[in-house]
Amino acid sequence: ANSKKKRGLDPTAARRIATMNGAALAVGDRARFRLPDKSVHRGVVTAINGDGTYALEEEGTGAEHRLPSSKVKRDDTPTVVRLITQDANETGDDGEALLRVEEEGLQLLESLSETRVAVCSVAGMYRTGKSFFLNRLAGSAGGFGVGETTEPCTRGVWLWHRPDLKTSDGATLLLMDTEGLASADQDETYDAKVFALALLLSSYFVLNVVGVIDDSTIERLHLVTEVTKRIACDGPEEDHFPPLLVLVRDFALTPTRDGVAISDQEYLEEALRDRGTPGQKRHERRNETRQALRRLFPRGRRSCTTLVRPALDEASLRRAHALKDGELREEFVAKLKLLRRSLVDGRDDIGVTAIRAKSVHGAPCSASALAALARQHVDAINNGAAPSIRGAWDAASRELNARASQQALEAFGDNLAIPEGELPEPP
Repeated sequence: ANSKKKRGLDPTAARRIATMNGAALAVGDRARFRLPDKSVHRGVVTAINGDGTYALEEEGTGAEHRLPSSKVKRDDTPTVVRLITQDANETGDDGEALLRVEEEGLQLLESLSETRVAVCSVAGMYRTGKSFFLNRLAGSAGGFGVGETTEPCTRGVWLWHRPDLKTSDGATLLLMDTEGLASADQDETYDAKVFALALLLSSYFVLNVVGVIDDSTIERLHLVTEVTKRIACDGPEEDHFPPLLVLVRDFALTPTRDGVAISDQEYLEEALRDRGTPGQKRHERRNETRQALRRLFPRGRRSCTTLVRPALDEASLRRAHALKDGELREEFVAKLKLLRRSLVDGRDDIGVTAIRAKSVHGAPCSASALAALARQHVDAINNGAAPSIRGAWDAASRELNARASQQALEAFGDNLAIPEGELPEPP
């Protein structure tokens, strides 16, 4: 029997949870399993059969197995895959290298199928600790690659799925790491593409800033104004983009206004306020960026928080990614726990909104739909068109509906098939 049939088993049996080694597995969970030849493989639970055995789809090969619970264990190994990369061998009409949606990223999303997902993406300047933050947010020292040199570690857009990571509204949380902005080997056009894709695919957007939010920070974020020109929206822009968290790293100051201490949120609002002399190009350019940020992320959908340096001495800073909580600054660990509590658990103590399940035009977005959206948006960018949120969602919906119809027809045909020679006699 194929995996489609297994997913179509009696609903009561499919809902049954088998328990082994103290951990319950359910349909959609990742698992490690041992075959009769003693080889160990990884895959996804596609069904739980009435006799307590598991139906599994093997990772990489798609091979299907049916095994007793004693041979199957939950796989909590972090799954980090490339979703979008730059194809150095293919260029568009404008001479720019094309983007490519990676098969491993699509396979991960398709393995989650109709699972409701939330996507937290992080963008910011290169070598500023974006991957380190995501790893700590997930409560892990592993996950995304982190280095100790000046060279960028992340290329393109990556996804991390951990089955145990859920948001407060019950969605499976996917963490999205993006290539750092303003690296020496990329230009602003490429940066704008990566930034736009992170915005379009996420349900929560973290902008990673180091030190302070000052005029130079705003200057470096000018690509935000380019992004607004590259995305076609049907209706107000703020209805189509995720909430924003400005995360100010290595923050060592007390935010003030007129000598009076202010909150992190007030600090952000002050930084986004237009300033300078009208008519001066430098001020106008920065204010254009501020206006773009305020338009994309209106009040109530933008927040700010700060983090101190994770360690004080330079040697520890270089290898902070490998240090345990007890080896990091107490203030850093405590604030990070509060931030995770707000973002993931939905219990806010610091004025930061929680990560929620992704939706498009009010409709919930599944993992399969996210894969289709990634393909649609990358195709639009490669063709030199402005990605259309409405157009991409409509195309993704048509693709998924066509696939579901085909699967339903196949299941219908399989279930009603009558062996040759066994046709009933007419009355």
